[in-house]
Amino acid sequence: MDDIEPGSYLLFETPPGDHVVSVFTNENQESVSLETEEGKNYFLEVEPLMGVWTARATIKQIEENAGREAVMHSNPR
Repeated sequence: MDDIEPGSYLLFETPPGDHVVSVFTNENQESVSLETEEGKNYFLEVEPLMGVWTARATIKQIEENAGREAVMHSNPR
């Protein structure tokens, strides 16, 4: 879909149903599965981790209130 920078976010719409969202680095790939419903918002957080040669990343779903707070303190991509 797109690159994401530290302190930023991506916004996208998907149809209701099952989805897999993944994050890729040179050292790893992580994914999270979501079953989305129409009219609902979902927030995922990507965190960098120390890798052997380059950064690694994790991805996880977070609560809507925590996601909205994080977006308010970040930069749109």
